[in-house]
Amino acid sequence: MQSLVQNQKGFTLVELLIVITVVGILSSAIISGMNPGKRFREARDSQRKGIVQVVGSGMEVCYTSNGGSYTTPDNCASLAELATKNYVKVNYTGYVVYGAPSGADEYTIANTGCVAAKLEEPIGSNTHWKYTTTSGQAQAATSGC
Repeated sequence: MQSLVQNQKGFTLVELLIVITVVGILSSAIISGMNPGKRFREARDSQRKGIVQVVGSGMEVCYTSNGGSYTTPDNCASLAELATKNYVKVNYTGYVVYGAPSGADEYTIANTGCVAAKLEEPIGSNTHWKYTTTSGQAQAATSGC
């Protein structure tokens, strides 16, 4: 006589659905806790900070090459001129960090030896990242140049 109960191995459909539900709940909690939108904004701001540093260094080299002047013989006060004279490799006029919202990037340069970019993810009340040749460093600032 054959037994009605067979020795079967495996999971039931209900057990699989419960596991899938728990994994889904845990993964959604982890993703929402990481806040990917904020991480993308911070990554784009890091790129902006790097660009400000590169342009600031280019201004320093231009200033030194001009014998201590930002205006003559080369114009160190223009992003386009810094690129034309090979003080920086890229002309950042109108440059937009990939994935940034329209109008988020603004690189301003002033003949006083200052370059700044607006941040997407402000650092407290500081909405810009600014490099000034007088301080010789880039730092968070409440405004551009």
